Amino acid sequence: FSGKNYQGDVLYSVKSNPDATVLQHLFDNGIKHFDVASLAEIELISGLFGEAAKMYFMHPIKSRESIYKAYFEYGIRDFVLDSPEELRKIKEVTKHAKDLGLHMRLSVSNSNAAFNLSGKFGILPSKSIALARRTRLSSQRFGICFHVGSQCMDPIEYRNAINLAKNVVEKAKVKLDVLDIGGGFPSTYPGMTPPNLASYFDEIFD
Repeated sequence: FSGKNYQGDVLYSVKSNPDATVLQHLFDNGIKHFDVASLAEIELISGLFGEAAKMYFMHPIKSRESIYKAYFEYGIRDFVLDSPEELRKIKEVTKHAKDLGLHMRLSVSNSNAAFNLSGKFGILPSKSIALARRTRLSSQRFGICFHVGSQCMDPIEYRNAINLAKNVVEKAKVKLDVLDIGGGFPSTYPGMTPPNLASYFDEIFD
């Protein structure tokens, strides 16, 4: 995902493969940003790479202890949320910090994914306007993220999801700093032959 294929930052999801050898190989080849979903993953990345790695706490539901340790002990400033309750929790635990990157996760439906994650996490776009405004006011960097579902077999789903995010930003009248397009890029499995990966990037960048 580098060079002419992908021009954004790659955020590696540690839960997909937390093996230290794999993580070191990724780091040595330029992957410095990590999606962490638990304190265990935070401790792992911190122990391997220290401050050279940038971590994003991307689980939408976090304990107060996890938020506290992430912010005050490990220097994490970026957190995901998908509800007013999670926004309030992050603000309270970080003592209303002014340096937060807060990323609102949208629920994106996709019938072309092998595993549709829309029912697991994320706020419905139709219900997200007020949360987008509140999150923008509480953050130094405001982001929107989504996941089109694992093994996404049609590149058009990325265009659809980006358009959903665009509509939310326009209706909420907020400035967007970060757009996280999530995962979902497919591999070839028995009975599943996805389109060429370049076609996904074409849809995304168009």
